[in-house]
Amino acid sequence: MKNSVILIGSRLKRYQQRNTVCQLAAPLWPWVAVTLVMAIAAVTTAQPVGGFAIDASLTNGTPSDSSDDLLDAARWSDSPGSYVDDRVRGLGGGLEYSISPEFCSRLIPRFIDPPSCDELRLSIQQTFDLWTQDHPKLKFEDVSGRVAPALPPSWVGDPWRGFGAEIDILALNPNQYANVSGYGAWTQFWYLYADPMGTNGRVLPGNSLTSADIVINSWACFYLDPAMAVDGCNNFGLLLLHETGHVFGLDHSNRADNGYFDSDSDSLNAILIDCESPHKGLELSQFFDPRSVMNLDQWDPEQDKMELSADDLGALRFLYPVCSEPEALLE
Repeated sequence: MKNSVILIGSRLKRYQQRNTVCQLAAPLWPWVAVTLVMAIAAVTTAQPVGGFAIDASLTNGTPSDSSDDLLDAARWSDSPGSYVDDRVRGLGGGLEYSISPEFCSRLIPRFIDPPSCDELRLSIQQTFDLWTQDHPKLKFEDVSGRVAPALPPSWVGDPWRGFGAEIDILALNPNQYANVSGYGAWTQFWYLYADPMGTNGRVLPGNSLTSADIVINSWACFYLDPAMAVDGCNNFGLLLLHETGHVFGLDHSNRADNGYFDSDSDSLNAILIDCESPHKGLELSQFFDPRSVMNLDQWDPEQDKMELSADDLGALRFLYPVCSEPEALLE
């Protein structure tokens, strides 16, 4: 049977509060938490939209004007040092992720083609690597066993400071984590209203990501081999590929309350990025790329390919630009 899983919808839960941030040598910083999900059911209608999108709450102070939203984008800062060694959150030591000790035992029984724990962990690293391949600044580092993954307790007033590793990967059922009910996964991230250091060596306008949590629904159905696809099950690799886009700061590219950005009217070609000022030349778009892993309602369930589209790659180079190449363009 053909896989009928279509990536749809999102639920956003935002928090805002002022807290003292001593380590940033600033008296007060607001923080925001964002949650995004991948569904395990289908929808029947969708409106064509386009390009890539950032979270709808990032409006640059002009909620009625989406054209300047990219100036408010959230990114991981290219700060020197790692979290494990220096307690610095950012790209300096790679994005350090920790997989919960119970991840394999809880998820493997949910696979049609049960992998070994090593195969499942390798799939996670390989999926992350699809986003970072050929990028000189982006990489993921497995720190499982060195940092215990942890979700921020509901009672804490400063979850922005991070709990667990920079990226925590957990398998929980809806009774343990209600947000995954009816979904294959739920991703949440936090950021500070502090301009990040860009991968182009320049301070960029926007916000600095500090933490992300990917929670996989341990009651959902999964498979690794596309040949094993059955109705109602999630391709684990595609699920994680999509959630990784959220970890980098992207939202669903077909959300009606977002701005959609491209460098021209062709959603299928590469997006040109100015490496020094990555927001320049990007304008609101009316077109969509059905191949985008961040595009939910337009996803073709028969495609089932582990690859990023032109929109996905353009979005990545907007958030994490590189000026050391002859052209700031990733084909």
